Amino acid sequence: MRKQPKNKSNSSKKIIQIQDDNKSLIAVLDTLPIGVVIFSVTKGTILFTNKLALKILKPNSNFKKKITEHTIFEFLLPQYHKRIKENNKRIFNGEEFIPYELKIKNAKNEIIDLEIKSTPLIFNGQNAIQTIFKDVSEVVKYRNKLIESNNKLELITKNANDLIYFYTYHPQPKYLYISPNVKDILGYDPDEFYKNPFLCAFNTPNEKEFTKLEKSISKLQKSGKLKNTTHISQYKTKSGKLIWLEDNYSPIFNENGKIEFILGISRDITKEKIIKLELEQKWINYKNLIDSSPVGIYIHKGVCLYCNVKALEIVEAKNTKAVIGKNVIEFIVPEEREIAIERISSAIKGTEQVTRNYKIKTLKGNYKIVELRTTPFMFNGETCVQTTAIDVTAQQQLSKEIIRAELAEESNKLLKNEIATREKAEIELINQSAKLQAIFESGNQLIWTVNKEYLFTSFNTNFVNSMFELYKIKPELYKYYKPHHTKEGLKYHKWWIEKYDTVFESGKGIEFTTEQKSNNGKIYYRQIFIQPILKNNNVVELSCISHDITELTFLQNEAINQASKLNSIFDNSSHSIWTIDRDYNLTSFNNQFSKLFKNHLGNLPLLNKAIHEQIPIEFRTEYKTYWYSLYDKVFAGNSLKFETKTIDLNGNTSYIEVFLNPIKNAVGEILEIACLSSDITEHKLFEQQIINQSAKLKAIFESGSQLMWTITKDLKITSFNQNYADAVFDLYNYYPEIGKSIRGNQTKPYQSIWDEKYQIAFEGKPVEFISERVNLRGEKVIRQMLLHPIKDNQGNVIEVSGIGFDITENKLNEDRISQSLKEKEVLLKEVHHRVKNNMQVISSILNLQSSYVTDVYALNLLKECQNRIKSMSFIHESLYQSKNFELVNFTEYISTLAKNLVHSYTLINKNIKLILTLDNLSLNLDLSIPCGLIINEIISNSLKYAFSHKTDGIIFVTLRVINQKVSLEIGDNGIGIPENFDIKNSSSLGLQLVDTLIEQIGGSYNLIRKNGTIFNIEFNI
Repeated sequence: MRKQPKNKSNSSKKIIQIQDDNKSLIAVLDTLPIGVVIFSVTKGTILFTNKLALKILKPNSNFKKKITEHTIFEFLLPQYHKRIKENNKRIFNGEEFIPYELKIKNAKNEIIDLEIKSTPLIFNGQNAIQTIFKDVSEVVKYRNKLIESNNKLELITKNANDLIYFYTYHPQPKYLYISPNVKDILGYDPDEFYKNPFLCAFNTPNEKEFTKLEKSISKLQKSGKLKNTTHISQYKTKSGKLIWLEDNYSPIFNENGKIEFILGISRDITKEKIIKLELEQKWINYKNLIDSSPVGIYIHKGVCLYCNVKALEIVEAKNTKAVIGKNVIEFIVPEEREIAIERISSAIKGTEQVTRNYKIKTLKGNYKIVELRTTPFMFNGETCVQTTAIDVTAQQQLSKEIIRAELAEESNKLLKNEIATREKAEIELINQSAKLQAIFESGNQLIWTVNKEYLFTSFNTNFVNSMFELYKIKPELYKYYKPHHTKEGLKYHKWWIEKYDTVFESGKGIEFTTEQKSNNGKIYYRQIFIQPILKNNNVVELSCISHDITELTFLQNEAINQASKLNSIFDNSSHSIWTIDRDYNLTSFNNQFSKLFKNHLGNLPLLNKAIHEQIPIEFRTEYKTYWYSLYDKVFAGNSLKFETKTIDLNGNTSYIEVFLNPIKNAVGEILEIACLSSDITEHKLFEQQIINQSAKLKAIFESGSQLMWTITKDLKITSFNQNYADAVFDLYNYYPEIGKSIRGNQTKPYQSIWDEKYQIAFEGKPVEFISERVNLRGEKVIRQMLLHPIKDNQGNVIEVSGIGFDITENKLNEDRISQSLKEKEVLLKEVHHRVKNNMQVISSILNLQSSYVTDVYALNLLKECQNRIKSMSFIHESLYQSKNFELVNFTEYISTLAKNLVHSYTLINKNIKLILTLDNLSLNLDLSIPCGLIINEIISNSLKYAFSHKTDGIIFVTLRVINQKVSLEIGDNGIGIPENFDIKNSSSLGLQLVDTLIEQIGGSYNLIRKNGTIFNIEFNI
């Protein structure tokens, strides 16, 4: 057996002893609901397995019969072999291990996950390990699924646009989980929400409403009545920006049906919300516009969905209730309805219809002629039609009157002749008017005139078209413009009256710009010129000209916006930006340049002044020499990029990266230089840290005697130290090279071994093994090799690092020590063997001597001496048969000694039963011999005196070990020792010897004289 190392903790540790003939204990182990395997420490040979262990290991019938010929390592996966061997040594040295998990392969090649715990014991005299285990394959399976699910959740939450979180209000509000993208959405780190579960409530503009919502959800969670809920709230990000989130709350129930927590998913709907608000505002604006329109507008799809004020006026309705929901076709007289229905159907399909006149009957029963135009239209997401209606009843009547007038004119020849004469007389005026009319109608400007009653006295076609586009009504000469009748029209008309009055009153022309929005929402900008028309030096009319400057205004606004953006970028950039002209004058600079200039030179820079004139005199020459030479290179047509070091007024050194580029005009002349610089001090310091760190790592890499290298999956070397290079040369007579394979003709015999090790490492598992080789000089080299995977940020193995330690000398020393220990074991065995033999010789001499002694008293004394010698002989026999020469298997020793004594003393007519109840215990030699003599004397005394008047009886020995304290109870059910009998003053040598030996081992005893005699002895180990 393996020699137990000397260790204080081990010497005091209770090690259980089991015999395979202890059927009751074996039966208990077989009924345990966990697997039990007992195997030897040295070779791992299986000594015992209970029923559940066999069920898990699944050996066939032949395997099961010969299972004790197999080792535990046949079931363990290779990666656990070394760990188990090391743990076995440490367990026997007194260390305790918490249960841990490993994988085995049973006899049917099934991989099983086990949770194991190991303890030391003595089994049939061998140092052994008792391992209890249970199958946790299902637990590992579900745990791996949980890990996989968590990883998937983490991946989903990291890549999702929505914010995902788990939140509970009870027993107290807290975030159980919040996805990392909360940083992108709200600007806060997840840790800030874990620390402050009320962070959202503090960052909403409407805190009262949000708190009310939270209280409602909290009550619903507590009562278990919470259902999927959606709520839209506005939040303030960490930077102060307001955003809208659509929050979806879903209850997550536990196995008891209670809401464990709430799953929240928040979607950023800020853009949608803004667009919705804009659309609502546009609809309000559009509604206001069409409500003030002089044209009737109906939006309908079979029934009327919307109509404006003018539309109600046309059909003579008091309010919208009389029209909305009613089929607009019903207003058209029956004989024209079929045509109207066809036109509406075509419009719904997307065809715009031309204007057509219809006769309608109003709600008051009046008939009107209306001009209708039907176009396709989208209303609240539905395809509808929009019909515009203009009441042309008066125009129709006017046309009839004109016709009557023409008839009257034809019948009145005299009037015609007079008109003809007048036309001849005014022909020259007409020709002149034609020229003026051509000028009046040319170009794209709007031209009109108004009199003091603010009526149009003339206008060109462009003016008519423009007014119709804006208001859907054409202006008429010497009539009020109909849009004036609406509230907005009156307001706008009043504004124009004020402009007209200004010119009428001052007699001077004015110029201004207007902004107008058409019915389709398009905005127009116009430049207006109003000039007085004089008659006898009095202003009788006004001449108005309007130029469309919409595109020009748009371009100007774009330019202003672009300039504002550039100016914002320019002033708020973290880079220093400045420009200089050919005289080295500063022509522009941003805030960062100004700040940097002041920190280094003590004053703020000035525009249109040479830079060297703005710095202290003592630095001017140096500045001009360095910077102006660089500026001159750029003025020559070059672009420059360089780094420079600066020192501010506080003595702080910084590094900046500078870019200089020429600014050219349209013909390619260089007018100025654009300069930009950025602070790279932190980058420089980091770069220096990397250099320093690299130097340290290189020193570590090259220090010591270990071999170090790294290798890729295609077995190409990426780095190695000098020791590795020397070792390769020592074995193969060539040096390795970076980027080249480690393979060569010389390495072929070992490639399969290394391929196997590298394969395991590239699978993500560390590998440790021993390599024994003979170098080119014929010397044996033994190295301990460690391979470890190198992973990227995604956890993929990209390379493998190797470290090799030369353990040749250690191995040789270990072999020498092992050989020396074996020699010493042989010598100690021989010593104990000789001591045992000598004691047997003495026992034999006493036995021979007793044959010549006739005195019974003397004969008994010789027998007692012989038994005492035998009790000591058993100790040395136990040590001789054991590999552990320091400890005696005391449990086994008591059993042998007691049985031998009972057998030796029992007479033919006596039936003495021996009952042994023994814990496993190992004692050193100093305790074993006195304890053995104590047991010998007490049992001998019972056998001699306890059963003098009985033919049968019981002698029992009970050994208990609790917390390093031994309780030894030895007794019988005989006649007992008299109450007045004093052991200390007894004439019995045996009992005096018991008292002395108990004192020698530092123990105490209690003598019980009831129903026999019991010695209760206690001592510490």
